[in-house]
Amino acid sequence: MHHLRKTLALLLFACLLLSSACVKQSRQAGPLDVYRNGKLDEAGTDIADVAYVSVRDSTTLVGNLHGEIERRLQTHGIQLTSNPSQAGYILQISVLACASSATDELKKSVEAGYGAPVALSGKGNTALVTDALLVLRRVPRAGKKQALQSISNRQAVASSQMRLGLQARKELDTAKNLPPDVGVKLAAEICTPILHHAAGTEDPHAAPEPSETKKKTPDGKK
Repeated sequence: MHHLRKTLALLLFACLLLSSACVKQSRQAGPLDVYRNGKLDEAGTDIADVAYVSVRDSTTLVGNLHGEIERRLQTHGIQLTSNPSQAGYILQISVLACASSATDELKKSVEAGYGAPVALSGKGNTALVTDALLVLRRVPRAGKKQALQSISNRQAVASSQMRLGLQARKELDTAKNLPPDVGVKLAAEICTPILHHAAGTEDPHAAPEPSETKKKTPDGKK
């Protein structure tokens, strides 16, 4: 009887381990392919390291996106504000669509560019399409204009737009929130240009792909 109880206990423990492993595995999207149209601009100097972040998720599936973006910015020394008139970086994110889709259909929606309609169809993968707008601006210094309640074009240094497509190489359950790694990856793609601008380093998105021909220098040499 003692051995039977011990065996049953071991079997129960093994089942719990397997169950836990299955739960963890089901909450990971796995490899995520990224497709991009445009890039968030890095132009401008004298930009205050203060960011205003707005996220509109029409899919309601990427629940951790806003928090992940803010966490990344704060980790790199960028302050957050709820007042856009005080921000050097104004970042507006729109999560537009998430559905099963063939890769070609996702690429078409990404190539259509920022603000264009999204049409996802097909099977085999799960696609997520997001638009990102970044405005760089100079924040008024101390004085009467410091408490501006609206964003003036006079302070704008640059404005840029980007469309991102993320593709999981399997069909995910879109009846509930997407696995957390989707939001983590999306936040990383969005924040990269801002963090490189703030650090004064080059955004890798702006560099040519290895397969591309190297750009010529001003003297005509490669």
